[in-house]
Amino acid sequence: MRAKFIRSKGLSLIELLVSLAIVGVLVSLLLVAVQGTRESARKLTCVGNLRQIGLGVSNYVSTYNTFPPGGSDNGYSSHVRILPYVELDAIHDLIDYNYSYVVNEGSEKLNLESPSLFRCPSEMVTTTRLGLITQTSYVGVFAGGTSDRQSGLLITVLDGRFVRPSDVTDGFSNTLLFVETSSFGLETAEDVPGVPLRSRSFRMPRHYILPDDIDQFYADCNNLAIGTQTSLSLGGKWLDGSTGLSRLSCIFPNLPRNCMNRGSTTDALYTPSSVHPGAFTVVLADGAVRRFSDSIDTDIWRGLGTRDGGEIVAVPE
Repeated sequence: MRAKFIRSKGLSLIELLVSLAIVGVLVSLLLVAVQGTRESARKLTCVGNLRQIGLGVSNYVSTYNTFPPGGSDNGYSSHVRILPYVELDAIHDLIDYNYSYVVNEGSEKLNLESPSLFRCPSEMVTTTRLGLITQTSYVGVFAGGTSDRQSGLLITVLDGRFVRPSDVTDGFSNTLLFVETSSFGLETAEDVPGVPLRSRSFRMPRHYILPDDIDQFYADCNNLAIGTQTSLSLGGKWLDGSTGLSRLSCIFPNLPRNCMNRGSTTDALYTPSSVHPGAFTVVLADGAVRRFSDSIDTDIWRGLGTRDGGEIVAVPE
């Protein structure tokens, strides 16, 4: 008896195209899911970085009974000071506090690549200077408001004045240590594609007397037709304890850009920022990590920047 062979009908062109379209949709959904998972992991790493920085500061305070200086006569940042307390002793061994990071009394500066602990892994724009990544995604807080430029924790120490735990009368849970910034290295930002406006710094054409001129300063900072972009960037050099580089003051939480007060980086307006839109991450003096909305109340923001201002603030949860 002869066996019968039934020839199966092949896919038509339309069926094939539909099948390919379905596969394409499934692949797209899978890629979105993978990217979302990766970004969630990066966010967790970013939070972990700030938590470790807060722990490093806590260990420094336990050792010296003072908060690390945010700046001093040798120019180094608080980031440098806490290196031994975040398991980065090898990098710290390269630092000589007897000398400024300006080497040989000339223009040559000590350049060390910023450790990954000081950079958010979601930061997509990582520029280099002399072949090194110099930026940091987390900057210290040295003041809150406009009345006292040394009212925070990470102050400039030039006369032996240090901030001790007993000086923090507002409470550790109500005082900021570090805040997030979307940064780029010390290069001309116009040459760096993808750098958001909020990460850039501008030199204003006039000098503002604070606090008297604060409203006009705020208005001019919001006016994008005013000011000249500088090569300096908030978070642009992790080694440098200068305000506007590794530190900021809490005055306004949501500005379109950072504004230098003509030639002054101290009496200036700096804004926190993040590659994650709508919010930014902070670490408080008690080590708690929080996510703040860009729309956080200005008075609360300024109050969180001071150590002893006596403000009544409610830390956003």
